[in-house]
Amino acid sequence: MLTIERLLLADFKSFAGSVPVELTPGVSAIVGRNGSGKSNLTDALRWVFGEEDLESLRARDWTDLVHRPPDGAAVGAVGPLRVTAVLGEYDGSGRESNGSLEIAREVDRDGHERFLVDGLPCGREQFLGRLAARGIEAPLRTVIRQGDVSRLLWLHPDERTRFVVSLLPDFPGHEEDGISVQPGLGQRDGDLEEARLALEERRREFAWLKARCGELDAERVLLEQDETRGRELSEARARLVVDLAPRPNDPLLGRLLEGLGLPALAPPARSAFPSANERLLEDRRLISDLSRQTEAEGVSASVPLRLRLCEESLSQLRQELDSLELRERGALRIHERLESRRLRNLERLHGRIEERFRNFFTTLVPGGEVALPLTPPPRPGVLPGFGVQVRFPQKPVVPLDALSGGQLAVLGLCFALAAFLEVAFPALILDEVEPALDDAMVRRLTRLLEEVGEERQVIAVSHQRLMRYAAHHVLQVERKEGGSRIGIRYDPRILRGPGAGRTR
Repeated sequence: MLTIERLLLADFKSFAGSVPVELTPGVSAIVGRNGSGKSNLTDALRWVFGEEDLESLRARDWTDLVHRPPDGAAVGAVGPLRVTAVLGEYDGSGRESNGSLEIAREVDRDGHERFLVDGLPCGREQFLGRLAARGIEAPLRTVIRQGDVSRLLWLHPDERTRFVVSLLPDFPGHEEDGISVQPGLGQRDGDLEEARLALEERRREFAWLKARCGELDAERVLLEQDETRGRELSEARARLVVDLAPRPNDPLLGRLLEGLGLPALAPPARSAFPSANERLLEDRRLISDLSRQTEAEGVSASVPLRLRLCEESLSQLRQELDSLELRERGALRIHERLESRRLRNLERLHGRIEERFRNFFTTLVPGGEVALPLTPPPRPGVLPGFGVQVRFPQKPVVPLDALSGGQLAVLGLCFALAAFLEVAFPALILDEVEPALDDAMVRRLTRLLEEVGEERQVIAVSHQRLMRYAAHHVLQVERKEGGSRIGIRYDPRILRGPGAGRTR
């Protein structure tokens, strides 16, 4: 397994100058008095692996990470600072020389930051990509602080699920049954939402265009009626020519024919003629009708063209709408498939966490029982929640708010360990998680950490004397006038002597 072999701190927080920190596979205990700088080692680990949230590092800006002498000397000069971490592969018998990896993060005096991987500078995204290529998830997600232990218990079951899933950025993009789920469900959700939005927009356009085609079709009907009326007027105009032609000397004839745009033809004469007043009234009526017909023809001339264009657009939009509906159905099938796979992945994840949770709890509380029942999701598309049920020995099952502080600490620590072991990071860091535990419980915790140390490197920061007995390697941090230092490094197994080993 990949482990953190060594840290090198250069003017980081309370550590002045260059301070090497040797770590070991299994369990490393970092001990010391309050204020000695133990938790600053945890902050250094978080920072070198890419942590950007300075508040979680107890800093306002990068200058708060730089060591400053307690006497206030050199107030105007800050930086540079640098933290280096060396990682190596460990197979239980030794480290592979070709498996080492060295990463560093530094800030110069001008505040310019850079990352380095095996001595090569790179940007943050490239740095995280290179870590991911080695199976390391960063920023550091495996630091369990004292406040995290109880906070996980007071989350709503749905929130607890979201927290666990947030630890796993690739969830549910695991390879399953030989099929790689790429891209992840989040992106597929985005594709489905995009398809639905585009389809909804096209449906609105289609509805509007269909209504417009209906309006134009109604105009077309009116136009056909106008065309029928126009034919009737044309016939009346022809008859008028026939009626007026026999009167070549009529003073109204020339102006009437000129106003009507009629040719001065002379059709065969008629045998009978109406009176002059009747002819004049009929002529005026005909002129008025022809004028209205001319205006109507000007207004309606574009209706057939507009109707044809509208019908063409409607046909194109219908094709696009069919394509979008097909895309939506395809995206929905993919979404349902990935949603089903996500639920299966969650059930497997839940099974692994619940099994560890039970094992850890029964190690710390012999005779106790715990469970993580999956609660129904509040709405479709939301994952089931992680509930928590607990029964302490010779006690009934009670709500979490009825537990004592020590009981909550034990329960929360077991759940945190079970969940954080899912994170693909070399080390599990415990930052003073045991203050609420009594000595008997701390002794059981040391046995539990030994078991966890066989699966993952554990770095335990503590001021409890008993925590040293869980370690394969102990580093005692001391705070002197110049800053924090690693005062003593030792293997407690050597101090216990032959035959004093712990039972595994």
